[in-house]
Amino acid sequence: MVAVLALALSLSQAPPGNSPAGPGAFETAKLFFLAGDISKAQDIARSGLKTDKKRCTEILKLLAEYAFLANHMDEFTPGQAKAFLELDAKIAPGGVGKLTRKTIERFIEKPLEVAKLRAQAGDPAGAAAIAREALKVDPKHAGTLAFLASLEAADAGARDAGR
Repeated sequence: MVAVLALALSLSQAPPGNSPAGPGAFETAKLFFLAGDISKAQDIARSGLKTDKKRCTEILKLLAEYAFLANHMDEFTPGQAKAFLELDAKIAPGGVGKLTRKTIERFIEKPLEVAKLRAQAGDPAGAAAIAREALKVDPKHAGTLAFLASLEAADAGARDAGR
């Protein structure tokens, strides 16, 4: 990630002429967001208000809301965690910010690990309940959806074997 930031910054400071244009303030702000430096992302977006007012104004609003929520990450409810992930997706579609990864780990990845252990211990209903809670935070999480599908397939197989 640091290498990507270094490349982006070097391109943005390239001399004029035939050199390719580097990323503008909006794109650079997104890069710093992804790296977890929200304050720097906000500073860069502010500096771009003169040249890219519409996009920089929008990202500044999203970054302010994200920064506020980030200060309360340890107290998130599942609903707040979901809102945090949604903000991340609006700020940098296709990427996941460094701070957001902590929320994903807490509300999705760790519960999914517990759910898998419950399933291995012979409690598929408990495992499914935990997985469904994780889906409340990220309804499209591929790993959780695949795990639930595997539980349903195993349950269907067990029902068919009992006939």
